[in-house]
Amino acid sequence: SSIFVGNVNSTQQIRYFLPLIGLGALLASDLLGKIAGLLHSRKVIVLMLGLCLFPLGVSGLLYSWNFHIANSGHSTHLLAGQWVEDHVPEGKSIGVLRLPAPSNTAYFRYDKYEVWLIEKASFPKLTGLQLPDYIVITLPDYDDRPGLEPNLSQEYKKVVRFDRPSLAGWHIHPSATTANPVIEIYQ
Repeated sequence: SSIFVGNVNSTQQIRYFLPLIGLGALLASDLLGKIAGLLHSRKVIVLMLGLCLFPLGVSGLLYSWNFHIANSGHSTHLLAGQWVEDHVPEGKSIGVLRLPAPSNTAYFRYDKYEVWLIEKASFPKLTGLQLPDYIVITLPDYDDRPGLEPNLSQEYKKVVRFDRPSLAGWHIHPSATTANPVIEIYQ
């Protein structure tokens, strides 16, 4: 069942695959029973169960660690906000894609900067002085970057990215949760 669910890239798509989880579990248990009957080896069964449960365990650990970090002084919101306050001169314009809220904005002092709310649909048509000096893009459970083209790649350079934690090469998919999101800052 993790083969079907693990390859879904959107939290909206997962609902289409939920019926397959039960079917996948039944098929997997039947397969394990047949293999156990052929091999008569407890070690093989334990190894196969371990291989099946390893991705689930790693994902659970990553989510738990991610939620822990999101509630600490090392959250991507706080780190990105600290970077803005340390590297962006006061009075500069900073573009954000949504009204500042805990789930979709870096935590920085809004009174020190000109915070511009960017309308995604009109951003590709803006030129010169109509563009903010910096853009803070948060990827909580959606990716707005493609809608900002061509201006994002032609007029800006990514200066820093604050990523979610990973474990042995395993990552939480950007659209999986809004906790401790990936935050990118462009200049």
